[in-house]
Amino acid sequence: MSTQYIPWLALSAVLAGAASAGADGSRAASFRAKARVILHQWGPERARPQRIREHLEHLERNLVGVDGFFLYLDKSSFGVMSSTRLAPQTVREELRPVKDMPARRLRYHFALVYNDRPADLFDDWSVAIANWETFAAACREAGLVGIAFDNEEYFGSWANFPEDCKYPRTLDAYREQARERGAEVMAAIRRGFPEAVVVTLHGPTLSAYNGPPIVYHLPEANELWGPFFAGMLQARGTVLLCDGGELYALRSGEEFQTAYRWQKWGIASERARTPFIPASLRPEWPAVSVSWGIYDSTDEPTGREMNPDIYARTLAEALSRCDHFVWLYFEGHNLLGDTVTAWHRAIASGVDQGRRWRNRARRSLKAP
Repeated sequence: MSTQYIPWLALSAVLAGAASAGADGSRAASFRAKARVILHQWGPERARPQRIREHLEHLERNLVGVDGFFLYLDKSSFGVMSSTRLAPQTVREELRPVKDMPARRLRYHFALVYNDRPADLFDDWSVAIANWETFAAACREAGLVGIAFDNEEYFGSWANFPEDCKYPRTLDAYREQARERGAEVMAAIRRGFPEAVVVTLHGPTLSAYNGPPIVYHLPEANELWGPFFAGMLQARGTVLLCDGGELYALRSGEEFQTAYRWQKWGIASERARTPFIPASLRPEWPAVSVSWGIYDSTDEPTGREMNPDIYARTLAEALSRCDHFVWLYFEGHNLLGDTVTAWHRAIASGVDQGRRWRNRARRSLKAP
């Protein structure tokens, strides 16, 4: 064999090794090594696995600072929270394009799951629980980091007491049942993907009656989401559970710091006495990884506007203070196209600045 081919073969071996890494859960472990940035692209163009695979070269060139995607699966993302069995092959086929994908930077992906109503919390959730295990196992096999659970109730709802509740039971009874269901879901994820990173886009602060005004909450319509999250935390094992922090009004470093302290410690403090967090779970609450979503449009509840300059600064403040990652929700602007825009440049600038600020900013995040 001619020696002129040896460098090429060596490079091929390196790329093959990099591509196959992750099917054993190692990518989920390496994800935790530094603060990451994940893109959640919504709208006509979505981060479908086939789209990412086909356009990988220009995406890696244009999306400077981005580490991966929330992957949209046309069938499976909507098939988990269901009373209909999700076939393992369905999930595998949808994820196949990103399995062994030879990416250099865009290597850390989550598969999206959308919320729905499998049944009343006191009825049979066995199929939905099995679906979570099926979905998690396929994500691990494809070399993903984990699962992004969009728990907003666009479809069927189950978290509003008593409106969504079938039986004449007390709020405390439904909270306890929600905790049990959350624990069952997490146990199923753990069986399929023990090293997974699991993020719920809305965190448990949505169900809290108190807390800082800047931290969006709507407990009167979401009484049972917080208990469900508490059950997930209780059963997490080696899974990293993340409060996704869909708090689109946050802008300044002080606001992110205030939110962080509430998400990390305040909500579970003895002083807060949050009713869906048992006293026995309070010491474990700091294991929750705090993340935030950054939106590309005006925050409707507060009217706070967004543009590329504001986006860059907001991203820097969030990235410098998060535990493991931030996610970028783009609904009004498509970042998957061929053209580099002001929004692409804003991300690159925000990531660069956030990483430079991170050591100093993180030192200020002390437990009370």
